[in-house]
Amino acid sequence: MIPRLYETYISDFNTEGLGSLKDLLTISITKNRNQIPTLAMTYPINASLSKDITEGMVIVADMGLEDDERNQQFRIVDVSKSMTSISITANHVWSDLSNIPLKKDISEAHAGPNRAFDLISDALAWPVSGLGFASDIPTVANLGWNFKELGNANAAIFGADQAGDQTTNTMEALYNGEFRFNNYYLTMLKHAGQDNGVVIKYGRNMQSITRDETTSGTYNAIMPYVTNTYEVPKTKVTANKVWTGGRDSVRPSLFFKLYRTLEGGTAEAVTDADQKEVPKTDGAVEWSDLPATDQNGVTYTYSVKEVDKDGNPVTTVDGYTSEQTAELTVTNK
Repeated sequence: MIPRLYETYISDFNTEGLGSLKDLLTISITKNRNQIPTLAMTYPINASLSKDITEGMVIVADMGLEDDERNQQFRIVDVSKSMTSISITANHVWSDLSNIPLKKDISEAHAGPNRAFDLISDALAWPVSGLGFASDIPTVANLGWNFKELGNANAAIFGADQAGDQTTNTMEALYNGEFRFNNYYLTMLKHAGQDNGVVIKYGRNMQSITRDETTSGTYNAIMPYVTNTYEVPKTKVTANKVWTGGRDSVRPSLFFKLYRTLEGGTAEAVTDADQKEVPKTDGAVEWSDLPATDQNGVTYTYSVKEVDKDGNPVTTVDGYTSEQTAELTVTNK
């Protein structure tokens, strides 16, 4: 059959669409196991339909000799033009489902493949006319598809991951089947091919064989590296209180508030350090597990200021005058 060009997906193959691509230079259709078929074609730049060919259009072509392989539709996804020809890449129309997300989660126990596909079809964000599915596989499986984790409907169908190794498993992995594509009708079978009884022998019915070798994904060296992370050392700070005169029983309740300063900087309150109530006799308070430096290794200098219970600075209270005699020593007279 000569491939034909259509503006969009069709269900009536009795029409010629925009016309036949009889002037095509080359055409090839690639079918790999459980992968959506692809079409590649070159077409003369000055042929009758060269100006009509655009992305999104459909090429109808046979991709095999079986009835369900004839009149298969391929949606054009790439058009590249040179001085003499047009290179066209098209995907089988089943790939349209790769552009349709699901609108809800799918969860069901002991579901067979036909039931699984019905649930996927019902969860499509928008319907696809003529969509169909059949399977001869009796296996049942527990379904648990989160629509937010799946990029599209085909992500729930294809993918040969091993059942149980991922949170989301595909129909292909759960039921271990082989797919046949017939436009918007998908079949999942125990064995999609047929045994015709022919034994392949080199020199008789096999004239040549090609083996491709690639080093893609092969490691031939390693590059070790080390990441050094600076760990901030910890320190302990002790602040001293000195009282001069008066009796401890009538001395006011005061607190030390902790500050820190980097070299050349200004003092800033240590927000995650609690205020400490100072003793009413000569004594000290202590903070532990404080960073000794910043992330760049610059040393902190710690100091205290005397404050009331609300954190307000204190200079004179109840006849006592607060005097900062050192960074970590306050004397009240």
